[in-house]
Parts: sequence; C-alpha cells; structure tokens
Amino acid sequence: MVLHAVPVGAGSSDIDHVLIGPAGVFTVNTKNHSGQSVWVAGQTMMVAGKKQRHLYNASHEAERAAKLLTRAVNQAVDVCGVVVVVAPKRLTIRVVRALLLMPLAVVLATLSGHF
Repeated sequence: MVLHAVPVGAGSSDIDHVLIGPAGVFTVNTKNHSGQSVWVAGQTMMVAGKKQRHLYNASHEAERAAKLLTRAVNQAVDVCGVVVVVAPKRLTIRVVRALLLMPLAVVLATLSGHF
C-alpha cells in the first residue's frame, strides 16, 4: 500500500509518502535536486556544497510515524525513513559506520516525472 501526502500533527505538516508492505513500513521524503551534486556521509547530507537537514527530517518523520502507528494498532511498529534524491548530477555516498547503524536509506531516483 502506498499513501501520499500523509498529514501528521497540526498545520500543514505531512509525510511525502508512506509505504506499507511485507518488507515493513517506510516513510519516504522525496527531494528534487536535479542537476546538483549530492554528497552523503554518516548523518550529513550536502547539496551543491550546502549542508541539508534531509536525513534528520526523514529520521524524525519515521520516528513520528512509528509512534502514531504503534499507538493506533497497540503494538510496536518499526518504520524506516528513506530519502529519495531525484535526478542529481552526481550522488556520492561515503559509507561510515554511523550510516550503517541508522534506520535510514538514501535512494537515487532516476525516474522521469513528479513525485
């Protein structure tokens, strides 16, 4: 099941996409950085040389979704946060031990179209 623009909390806050299936529950934060260089190491993500909060935000969204779902179904629900980078010029990922411990994934989207 795929849910789009899932509202959370008060105001206009939402989660871009929530995927629910046999592999688990994933919150997906899509970022259009077409034509820009993206660099990721550990918990740091930089776009065109500027530090971004995308990894922190995706992790926070996953934690928030896990709490809401756990409360709704009255049992623990694990949620993995995912950042999808759409059409970057270059994507560099430096594998650091901290990245392996984080329940967060960075995905390169090369699909045409909009999310």
